[in-house]
Amino acid sequence: MQHVSDLAVILHGINTPHERGYLVNRPAREGSWFVFCFQTPFVILTAQGIEQGAPGDCIIHDPTFPEYHGSVPGAAEGFRNDWLHVTGAGMARLVAQYRLPVNQRIATGQPHLLTPWISEMAREQFTRDPYWEEAVAQTMAGICLRLARHRELQLQYGQYSRQALEQHARVRLARERVLQEFAHPWTIAEMAELVGVSPSHFSLLYQRLYHSSPLEEVIATRIAEACKQLLSTADTLETIASRCGFSSPHYFSRQFQQRLGCAPGRYRHAKGDDAAR
Repeated sequence: MQHVSDLAVILHGINTPHERGYLVNRPAREGSWFVFCFQTPFVILTAQGIEQGAPGDCIIHDPTFPEYHGSVPGAAEGFRNDWLHVTGAGMARLVAQYRLPVNQRIATGQPHLLTPWISEMAREQFTRDPYWEEAVAQTMAGICLRLARHRELQLQYGQYSRQALEQHARVRLARERVLQEFAHPWTIAEMAELVGVSPSHFSLLYQRLYHSSPLEEVIATRIAEACKQLLSTADTLETIASRCGFSSPHYFSRQFQQRLGCAPGRYRHAKGDDAAR
């Protein structure tokens, strides 16, 4: 059991397989919360009744709600899911803080949304490094935050067609890749190709979703990484500029000055002086 003040993660599973026709049918367990994310189609009892869900659908069952879910009738295979069993008032506070719906499906489109988070919980449970209980609590909070984001997106995009939702999902995946590979000399055309739309349409979708241009976000990510390297290494500005994806030290300095109001060298010295005090 993982105790975190008033939140405990009792059990968890990753990509747990269930045979075709398998059905979970258990009464509510007082004090127990269940969090699921499904990798396959499934049927489940929600506050709206029996529903069929899609891969990437998540749900939080509160302690008053029974567990009832299983494979889709007539399906060629059973169902698989990631899951968490959580107890304690801390879970109720997280649900309230992020205004998460309970006993309702949250469509994320990401069948493995919870996988890395549950893996991190398992690692903390195994190593029991200092403050591992706090790490578990933060991980649970991170899960709730991401579910809340997807819930808000679900509400925002409820007016869109399935085709539009799929297109938006591709934009989000493209954004993740672009920002992870921020040092690559990205062009709008390359980004748009990841989504399968024209450059102009990609820019429009990106602005609508993130209220920023894609290139502006790339530059902001590069600047953030450059700030870290300026303070954590003694590398030259030219080296840092190249490593962070800027075409030249001059361009790096100009972009840095525009966003932070000072040159990279001055930033390094000023922050270094602050740390020494």
